[in-house]
Amino acid sequence: MPSSKQLQYDHPAYQTPIVTNGVTAAGAQGATSKFAAFTAMQIRGAVTRATTAGTSATTPNIVTVSGTTTTTTALTAVTSASTAGFATTLATALSLNQGDLYWAQNGTDATIVQSVAIETYPTPGAALLCP
Repeated sequence: MPSSKQLQYDHPAYQTPIVTNGVTAAGAQGATSKFAAFTAMQIRGAVTRATTAGTSATTPNIVTVSGTTTTTTALTAVTSASTAGFATTLATALSLNQGDLYWAQNGTDATIVQSVAIETYPTPGAALLCP
């Protein structure tokens, strides 16, 4: 039966990325599925790539919800008609509490669809389920 444990801060469980990914719905503010943080976590970056090119420049976002507070963090802008991949490393990690929600969403372009990978890490010292 697994139990919840706090491991040493340098344990590999805190240093190995956990990637959540999805595809946005088409159009302005189209979003991926929502993900819930399974423990205290940090979002450190994201990679986006248009699978259906947009018709104008747009800036995708990561949205986080903690309690009643919603925060939107801009990612690298996508140029009109681009299907290139764009990586964004956040200058400051986004901190999540257990149960907080996060997802990616398109900017304002009316046609773009994007594949998105969000790189997260458990916060060192956060409780993890261990066998």
